[in-house]
Amino acid sequence: MSRNNKDVIIEYNISQIARIFDVDSLSLLGQLRRHYPEIVPQRERERERMGISANLQYGARKKTTETYNRAIEVLLSSEMTIEEVADECHVSHTGLREYILAYHPEVTLDREQKCSGTKVAAEKYAPAIELLQTTSLSMADIAKSLSINIGSLRKYVSKHRADLLSRRYINA
Repeated sequence: MSRNNKDVIIEYNISQIARIFDVDSLSLLGQLRRHYPEIVPQRERERERMGISANLQYGARKKTTETYNRAIEVLLSSEMTIEEVADECHVSHTGLREYILAYHPEVTLDREQKCSGTKVAAEKYAPAIELLQTTSLSMADIAKSLSINIGSLRKYVSKHRADLLSRRYINA
């Protein structure tokens, strides 16, 4: 019985594929999860169907999910940074960041949409923009003095840099 290339490739797990291409297996897995989230579960289902599954648990474990659930809720309902939420919820900063990337990409999208070019965002960041244009204070100092999330302010400024610069020279 001949086997096609798909069967040969599916026999290898992610670590074996990474070794073939001389790349780090955890990095490959992270990239696959981030950019092609359907591939890893699909491969595992196919490997299980073929009877070559490693019988390892994939995905978030129940205890991990329970640990990070509160942090996810806080992130979705506030403008706190990941670090601030992690500290408040007593979880690892990097662990929370990786958990979000792997299992809750919608949190990242939701947070990016909140600080996009809406009228609400323009009103929210107007005092900070005014200080950026009229003082020599750093962005971090301005964010701290106005109780604004520094990451959100940086993202807003980077998205609207051309518009902000043109207004600065027109008003000067």
